[in-house]
Amino acid sequence: MQVNVSSWLLVAGIGIMTWVLLRRASRARKRLSLISSASSSRQAHSSDRPDSWDDKPREMSRWRVEMYDVARDMRADMDTKMRILQALIGQAQQQTQRLEAAIDKAERLGIAECRDTLKEIKRVTSQPPVMDDVNTCMDSALPRLESARLEQNAQFRDQVFALADRGLSAETIADQTGATLGEVEMSLSLRRSSK
Repeated sequence: MQVNVSSWLLVAGIGIMTWVLLRRASRARKRLSLISSASSSRQAHSSDRPDSWDDKPREMSRWRVEMYDVARDMRADMDTKMRILQALIGQAQQQTQRLEAAIDKAERLGIAECRDTLKEIKRVTSQPPVMDDVNTCMDSALPRLESARLEQNAQFRDQVFALADRGLSAETIADQTGATLGEVEMSLSLRRSSK
């Protein structure tokens, strides 16, 4: 009887192990079929989109991110340079207006055109040359302009930081503040580097 019971237990154990292994194999086949059907549907979906990077190697994805970073930095630089150019054009227009006003004043004083107009102006008005006055004016106005510009920059940065703390993107902040994307991203990067 003992041989019979031990044989039956051996057969039962082998049967249970066979059942467990077959069940695992069937589950693995189901998983493989689900994965292959998902990948085939993904391939069909990615063939609809030519710019899909889902199946590309990790290196290509890293290059793609780096290209986006370079493009964003270049766009920020271009925006900043455009702002500087616009400021210089504004200053040139102001200087043009000042020059035209000086020419009108010279015509009212009766200063005739000659080869050396500066000497003629000195002779008529007996005052120092106009350029010395301009330099004196500029020297006294520069500290005031610089402090006003620094104050505006601090207010701008505070406004950008407050909007960023609310979770807004750089593009949204640029739209709301009227600044360029480059200025906003530069302010945010300065904040990150100072922390």
